[in-house]
Amino acid sequence: MLESLLIALGHAVVYAVLAGALLVAAYYVLDLVTPGHLGSHLRGVDETGAESVHAASRSAGLV
Repeated sequence: MLESLLIALGHAVVYAVLAGALLVAAYYVLDLVTPGHLGSHLRGVDETGAESVHAASRSAGLV
């Protein structure tokens, strides 16, 4: 009983680590194909460092 629980827990940990690695790899692949830096697009900052128009619309989703 305990042995099968530990095996299942090990599978869950391996699955979580692989999923996290896949998310990180996908972020870097998308960063390569996105013009500019993907992180600054997600934060709503344009090339000059100022907040873009999309940053203001982020608060509209909270309403």
